[in-house]
Parts: sequence; structure tokens; C-alpha cells
Amino acid sequence: MAIKFIKTAINDFRVGAIARSSRYVIRRVLGFLGHPVNSVLEYGPGDGALTRALLDVLSPEGRLIAIEPNEDFVRMLREIHDPRMDVVYATAQEAESVIKATSNVDVVVSSMPFSLLSREERSRFVEDAYRALSSRGRLIVFHQYTTVMVSLLKKHFAKTRVYFEFRNIFPCLIIVAEK
Repeated sequence: MAIKFIKTAINDFRVGAIARSSRYVIRRVLGFLGHPVNSVLEYGPGDGALTRALLDVLSPEGRLIAIEPNEDFVRMLREIHDPRMDVVYATAQEAESVIKATSNVDVVVSSMPFSLLSREERSRFVEDAYRALSSRGRLIVFHQYTTVMVSLLKKHFAKTRVYFEFRNIFPCLIIVAEK
């Protein structure tokens, strides 16, 4: 699975990473979820490394919506047979109707390469994620290599914290924003 990720990432600049999230990154992201987790909106799930872990902690009646713009990754995600998960083949910008129909989500997680997006696209993402979240919801932005999202998140969310995880290829930031 890791080799497939690398091959796909090399051929698609939108992936933003050369390797899937390490188990250390996944463990930390799971630690920031809060519980119980009944609904998750995941942007850029890639080959599903975090997605599988999210499904493990998702309540039996929960729902996970995975939005992925890479066709190869979508095929891999659809091999995860779990009735609680919907895979949407689209960019975050293209999935606007799905996002607008989603409300009161416990957690939004994203590994999108925000430094490759325009300021307007980043702002729209944060606003859409904020609207989709429940009143106590959290946005977790991980596998980031710059702090480009921090000031934008601080502008919209009551609490924003930045963590560094060095046990990853490459070491990365995990940013947690709470309503």
C-alpha cells in the first residue's frame, strides 16, 4: 500500500506528500478527535491510512465522508467496505454541494496541501469547514509543512493549537482548531 501511495503521489502534485502519514501522525490525530465520534468529514484521505483508523473509532451508527480528488486513491478508498463511509471523487472546491448538505459534524480532518492553494481557496475551505462543524466541533489539519493556515484558523476558531510530529517522512505540523 505504501508503494502505491508513493507512485500516485509522484504523478499528482495535488497530493502534497511523498509518503502516507506515519502511525505516529495517525495516533496523534486520533488523540485530538474528542469522543464520542459520530461524524467525520475527511479531505484528502489519500489511500486511507487515517480513514481506516477513523472508522475504527467511529460509532457503529456513525458517518464518514471522504473527499478525494485523485482517481487512484478513490479506487483504493472504495476497497474499504464499510457502510458508514461515503467516498466523494472531487476536490474540496468541487464538493461544495456535499459540504453544504453536511452539518453538525464532530470532526473535520484534512491533509490537503494548503500551501498549494490560493488565499481565497484556503479561506473558503476554513469557512466551509467551520459551517459544517457542530458547536463543539474540531478541525484537524495535519501533514502540513508550513504554518500558512494558523492565522486563518485563529481568525475563525476560539482555540487553535499547533503541534510538531517529527516521526514522519517528512516531519510535519498538526494543527487543531476548536469552535
